[in-house]
Amino acid sequence: MLRFAPSPTGDMHIGNLRVAILNFIVSKQRKEKLIIRIEDTDIERNIPGKDLEILEILNKFNIEYSQVLYQSGNLKFHQQFGVMLLQNGDAFNCFCSEDDLEKHREDSLKNNNAPRYSGKCENLSIDDIINNENRAVVRMSKSLSSISFNDIIRGYLEFSSDDIDSFIILRRDKTPTYNFACAIDDMLSDVSLIIRGEDHVSNTPKQILIQKN
Repeated sequence: MLRFAPSPTGDMHIGNLRVAILNFIVSKQRKEKLIIRIEDTDIERNIPGKDLEILEILNKFNIEYSQVLYQSGNLKFHQQFGVMLLQNGDAFNCFCSEDDLEKHREDSLKNNNAPRYSGKCENLSIDDIINNENRAVVRMSKSLSSISFNDIIRGYLEFSSDDIDSFIILRRDKTPTYNFACAIDDMLSDVSLIIRGEDHVSNTPKQILIQKN
């Protein structure tokens, strides 16, 4: 199974179309199905009608696909996987305010350090969690080792644990972030090959970490 996963948060550009065409060609070569997954979980940024506009463009270029899925339809699975990661200790609740995170970021930059999460909430007690007034996001626990994979074009790639950091998987309203929803949906659809833009290479180790856990 292959997938083309556009977001209805803006216009479809030539780079998106290129990825869609490559997915279509390779799906024919491999004799596998191609699905279109509309990644619509970023509710505040979704633009009404953009999903239909995207499908219309694909149809104009005769890009055939087996079905159209909407990422928001898998919300319950995203949240269930989030709870499972929390229970297994592979994720944790983070109550840090936006102001605290921004201050830490500014301090890190002033000291010529990369702005990484401080780990402040990773080992909170039950009392700390119960008595906290802030709504929590859910973060992945930091990887203890590097993540490596083979890219068909670029070859062997390896990312250190610092490159991955403790990234957010569920927002304060418990909707999934891009990397978390993407990794879960690829598993649910049994995606066998991922073809996407160069800008997504840095997302790959995060998604591998999610799927490994």
